[in-house]
Amino acid sequence: VQKRYVAIVDGELDEEQGLVEYPIGKVFVDTHNEWACEVSGSEGAAFIRPGEPAREFVPESLRDASTSYQVRDKLDGRRTKVELMPHTGRGHQLRLHMAALGHPISNDAMHCERNKEPDKDLNNGKLCLHAERLLMDCWVPSDGVFQLSRVAVDSPPTF
Repeated sequence: VQKRYVAIVDGELDEEQGLVEYPIGKVFVDTHNEWACEVSGSEGAAFIRPGEPAREFVPESLRDASTSYQVRDKLDGRRTKVELMPHTGRGHQLRLHMAALGHPISNDAMHCERNKEPDKDLNNGKLCLHAERLLMDCWVPSDGVFQLSRVAVDSPPTF
């Protein structure tokens, strides 16, 4: 399965393209678990939101995570439209990886404190992340025989 997302992120990225490889796991917060990524390299400091204290991971929850990004368009000087391609499928992977780079997805109140009040003029205040393309190989029936076929689903973003 190949997935491609489009997002609007806060700020302008330093590089036109890149690869983010921060492992993702769970941390216990108050009464529940939340997803976090490990940015220190020591498997000890969990990043959930900028400005929050580091937390310890739930034992054995940390897994490798990898996301490629490509800048599509620099917007109003405050935001950038990017293409995101996850190579792994971890919970909140795209949101955590972009926030860890210092460029959270616009209107992401979960992983960026400054987005607690959404920008209603941007995507009606909703998270600016959209699954643009899904590509997968699957077995489909044809004349009574199953054949391997590539299926693509495209959905252009509204922002």
